[in-house]
Amino acid sequence: MRVSDNERERVVQFLREQALVGRLDDEELEDRIGGAYHAKTAGELQDLIEDLPHRRVAPAPARRPAPQRRRHNGPHPLAIAGMCLLALLVLPTLAAGGIAVVFAVVAAVAIAVFVLGFLFGPFILIGMLISQAMKRRSRPRHFTPNWH
Repeated sequence: MRVSDNERERVVQFLREQALVGRLDDEELEDRIGGAYHAKTAGELQDLIEDLPHRRVAPAPARRPAPQRRRHNGPHPLAIAGMCLLALLVLPTLAAGGIAVVFAVVAAVAIAVFVLGFLFGPFILIGMLISQAMKRRSRPRHFTPNWH
């Protein structure tokens, strides 16, 4: 059976404790720690500690798989309710904002026409008067002979 990193660490810790007590010298400790980190199976780990007094190093408790949550086929009802509430709050604001933008554009156009008329009105009036005067001069006069 293959071992996990957690099991290797537990054996290395056990070996260090045995070295502190004086059962392993530094060179042997280093060799066994290297062997523990390279071990692939539980038997290889057991061989590293079988000559030392110990209780059998129990394998790490198997983790239970996390309980699977029931999957829904759609958004959560609370999410739907939140979206509806958000729409109820946002849509009237957007509509009012749209109306305000239209009103602002109409007001800006009206103000622009008024200002331009105020600025250029006298020139337009003078131009119209000149145009009328020129029309009167350029009309052919009817010749009426004076035969009396």
